Amino acid sequence: QLPPACSLTFDSAGLRVDRYWTLEPREPPAEPVETFRELFLDAIRLRLRSDVPLGTALSGGLDSSAVVVAIDQLLRTEVENARPVGERQRTFTAYFEDAGFDERPFAQAVVEQTLSEPCWLTFADHALLDVLPDVVAAQGEPFGSTSVVAQWFVMRAAAEAGLKVMLDGQGGDEVLAGYRTTHGYRLADLLARGRLRQALAELRAFPEPKRALPVAVVTPFLPHSARWLLRGRRSRGDLLVHPSLRERTAPPAPPPSGRMPDRLRSQYHLILAQLGLPELLRYEDRNSMAHSLEGR
Repeated sequence: QLPPACSLTFDSAGLRVDRYWTLEPREPPAEPVETFRELFLDAIRLRLRSDVPLGTALSGGLDSSAVVVAIDQLLRTEVENARPVGERQRTFTAYFEDAGFDERPFAQAVVEQTLSEPCWLTFADHALLDVLPDVVAAQGEPFGSTSVVAQWFVMRAAAEAGLKVMLDGQGGDEVLAGYRTTHGYRLADLLARGRLRQALAELRAFPEPKRALPVAVVTPFLPHSARWLLRGRRSRGDLLVHPSLRERTAPPAPPPSGRMPDRLRSQYHLILAQLGLPELLRYEDRNSMAHSLEGR
């Protein structure tokens, strides 16, 4: 398994791995909102190119909801670019009866505002146990969340409906700093620049429990290896690994690129290149291909 943006060459000199692309810091565009909007819509246009039936995975989150709404806009304004979708886009949503985990209200709000033909699916604990051997076999390595299983059921339902391509919102949080840890890195950058008034305003709006503030602010100032150790201790993921393996496991090296201008972008570069997005895309690729689907 190669690192992201790397190629492997085998010749008379042996095996070597070369990196052919890296993410570099750039100045923001003059009109960032409009620029992003057009880039996003263009990305959707490209991924709608298909000669086979195409649908959308809708979780109710902002990322997949944005994909569905963008496709809907293209259906209404650029029929030729959205032709593979059909007259109405088919969306697939996994839901749970537990109110604390049920995202149906958010997905339903999107469905009601778009030209969508929704499919709602859920599964009980015994169904999860039934498919778990197949999911583990398809993934080929350990995974740390049952959201992988929920995605399995979504892909299975899409395949049973005759679809061959599925668009998804994976990567939205990674590209747009959508995780809770964002707040700590943002505060750290403001403090490092001496922007105390703005930092205090951010602190007052901090959505996390106040007891989490010290860790959130201090963590970005720690060395990369210390942050990795703290991450395992905080999630207790270290308990899943035998001590003899923990001693032989080094934290992932920071991405081999130019230095980012602040802690927030450095952290999200790591998430994009190593810790988050590659893992999510791999889950999706294995889940979709297990059902002869192409995930985009």
